Amino acid sequence: MTMSWKKVVPACLLIVLLLIPTAAFAVDFNISNVVIEVHLKENGDADVVEKHTYVFDSKFNGVTREIIAKQGTAITEFVAYENNKRLKVEHEKGTYKIFRSGKKETIEVEMRYGIVNAMEKYEDGAQFYWPFFDKRNETDYGNMTIMVHPPAAAHDVLYLGYDSAYEKGHLRSNGIVEFRLGNVSAGENGDIRVVYETELFPSIVEQNGAIRDEVKAEKSILAEELKQFVASQEKTNKFGLFGVPIGGIFLFILFGSMYKKRRDYKLLVLDDLKNRKSLVPKEKLSMPATIYYANSGTLTPGATAAALLDLVRQGFVKQLSDTQFELIHRDVQHAHEAALIELLFDEVGDGQSFDVADLETYTKNKKNHSIYSKLLSAWRTGVIGEVKQHTFIEKTPGVRWLLVGLSAIFVVGAILFGRYELFFLMAIAAFFAFISLLMAIFYRLRNLEGHLLFEEWKQFRQAFDKLDLDEWNLLETDDKFRAYAFSVGTGDKRVMKQFNEFRAAEQRTAYSNESFHYYDSVFMSNSFASANKNANVDAGGSSTSSSSGGGTGGGGGGSGAF
Repeated sequence: MTMSWKKVVPACLLIVLLLIPTAAFAVDFNISNVVIEVHLKENGDADVVEKHTYVFDSKFNGVTREIIAKQGTAITEFVAYENNKRLKVEHEKGTYKIFRSGKKETIEVEMRYGIVNAMEKYEDGAQFYWPFFDKRNETDYGNMTIMVHPPAAAHDVLYLGYDSAYEKGHLRSNGIVEFRLGNVSAGENGDIRVVYETELFPSIVEQNGAIRDEVKAEKSILAEELKQFVASQEKTNKFGLFGVPIGGIFLFILFGSMYKKRRDYKLLVLDDLKNRKSLVPKEKLSMPATIYYANSGTLTPGATAAALLDLVRQGFVKQLSDTQFELIHRDVQHAHEAALIELLFDEVGDGQSFDVADLETYTKNKKNHSIYSKLLSAWRTGVIGEVKQHTFIEKTPGVRWLLVGLSAIFVVGAILFGRYELFFLMAIAAFFAFISLLMAIFYRLRNLEGHLLFEEWKQFRQAFDKLDLDEWNLLETDDKFRAYAFSVGTGDKRVMKQFNEFRAAEQRTAYSNESFHYYDSVFMSNSFASANKNANVDAGGSSTSSSSGGGTGGGGGGSGAF
């Protein structure tokens, strides 16, 4: 089983970044206390006073309050104060920006405004039904209290809170209703509803129908829903406490069996390699494909440099100097070799020769970026295609689909736990779902042949570091070429250091004229890296999102800072 961490880590980081709220990168603050007092008037309007305590841990320019009026109502005369000092306010589409700059301090902002047509009068009562916040709110409220004052003493009072305000209402003297919501999380609804006697609002035009029975019926419905919710929550909790550990154990057993199978294959291969004496593995793939397979599925600019050196090894290309190459013939075996020849000799070169110095000039011309990227992609695709043609990976569709199914079960469980506010179980189920999905995506089990090829080159790296000059001189020229190409392509600095020492020793003997002696791997790799950077085309995109309110009558809102 192999997982390329070069692929997994960016994916994990992306997921983490997507989960971080945007606000975390803006003003750092919290709202520790909110008191909202509503004073109803005989004509059906209302005067509202809100006091918000902001605790800032960074610089800030002000605070915001979004107030979306219900249908048939309107917000008027919004003003803001701090310590009775009036603050500048700007209004745009329901959002009020209150300007008050500072840094790392606690402030209390008092907001005052009126609600036109706040009351609705029926035959048996007049109701105030209002959402002071809804799911559009992006900020947590630390401790919220909402108080509703009738225009005169009231005696026949009916009240109801929804969502965050459910069962949070208390009747005080003279008909004042206090909703002690406490902590309210961002994105929650919390409408409040209070019904008073009709006589308190003589100026309001009465509508047909009754309201008290409707509120009482909703109270009964909400109470029954809560009862059912608690019963279902208990059942779900029992199921989760049993099912999640069982699922986790099954996932652990599955992972263990996958690991054991990988280990067994590896032990068989290592046992087979004990009796092998050759330092450089036999050629089973082209060197670019070998580099790709043995280097965790990556093709760096160094791999492109190694691919050119491999063309020299095979006699398709002749190296004339440090930077100049001549094409001998095109009868190559692999598609990626043909693509590399087309790129270097036909596009950058003159069809017969190629000079590395021309590579940077070619890629600095933006008109050449498209064809360069196309041919380089064709080379990479060809290398990967050669590896895929060989059966190095064991087919495990059963295990993969089992992991996908297990991930789906955990996802359903996480959603169910979240619905019943079992957040600890939800977090565990979501974690198991994520792990199962990652394993399903990245799980690759090398078969015996795949393990053998991988371990051969792994042992080559380890053995080469301890090789002496006499042992190196016993190697065939072709093996030296492939060893050098592998080192260039993988960028193994230890092997490259050892190789450079051998190369320097051979050059001093003056008996060898092998081409790789003046093939400057660092220069070549840097040249291809620079060309890739020159030809890189940036891509970007944008996305938009929208949301609708969750408060009664389309109203709602929230708070923030800037």
